[in-house]
Amino acid sequence: MPHPIFLGSPVDFLHRTVRDFLQDCYHQRLVEIVTPQSNFDPLISLCRMTLFLLKSIPNEDFRRKSSINRVIGLTDELLYYAHEVEKRSQAPDAADSPVADVLDELDRVNCEHARSLRNRHWTHARDLPRSRGYEEHREGGNCNFLALTVQARLVKYVQGKLTADPKRLQKAGQPLLDYALRPRRVTAISMPYHSQRDDPSIDVNMVRLLLDNGASVNQKVHLNDGRTVWALFLLSCYESITRGEATAPMREAWYQASELLCQHGADPQCWLDDNDASMNVAGVMGKLFGKDRALHLQSLMAETQTRKQPNRSSWLSAPGRFWRMVSN
Repeated sequence: MPHPIFLGSPVDFLHRTVRDFLQDCYHQRLVEIVTPQSNFDPLISLCRMTLFLLKSIPNEDFRRKSSINRVIGLTDELLYYAHEVEKRSQAPDAADSPVADVLDELDRVNCEHARSLRNRHWTHARDLPRSRGYEEHREGGNCNFLALTVQARLVKYVQGKLTADPKRLQKAGQPLLDYALRPRRVTAISMPYHSQRDDPSIDVNMVRLLLDNGASVNQKVHLNDGRTVWALFLLSCYESITRGEATAPMREAWYQASELLCQHGADPQCWLDDNDASMNVAGVMGKLFGKDRALHLQSLMAETQTRKQPNRSSWLSAPGRFWRMVSN
């Protein structure tokens, strides 16, 4: 299968297997290079090779769609490999991404490719996903590379950036947590090895990371008529269900993410829709997860709301506190 950007020219076939070719020509040399390096990772090498291809593209004009597609296509391929690297990494959870340097360089190289955009970051050149009923994606001209890596589920990379600068969690326009909960992207090339995999799309660890760093599940997104991040997530899941797109792994990831959101104060009364009375939090959760799981999530929300309320009886239970107040 030809690469959609590079290697499109016809080549002559060698009438021998890859195994025979490598054994005769390169096998021994490859063994000598790779074996002593116990830290060799073919996926990291793929990331670096894709970065090299990005650097080798001639000067691009981001005002032309063909230029954008070339750059974004290779970028998405690199992000895919980077996600696979992080998934397989044996490093501690607190460790930085094994490809953090590659990703930083990717951002720098693409900024150079997109210099014709002047004061706009290169991620603005990406196409937004099409609207689907209740689900609409709006950026408001506030795209950045960190948001893209959240969409790409690069948990270790995002963790490293937030640890270095916690203020990066605050982003104008679409919040980072919304990118994590609704990670749909439009890619410029077809990657069957990626799109045909049964992938839940949402990375629960990414959701947990952002919540632990202070992201608000009830933050209003003014670009989406003031609906909260929590409401937009429920509506996105609802659209996938009604369109028959939800797989079993996707549903499970949604449920695990919902548990986290409920534990972090998700509003049981948040606004979803004015025109359909059944479009409320309890009703939508029932359609997504079934009665029992929906009731469990409602109980989590109720417990969280109770914990947030001040305990008025504490004034009476504290030894001597009430009488000291009276005597004063």
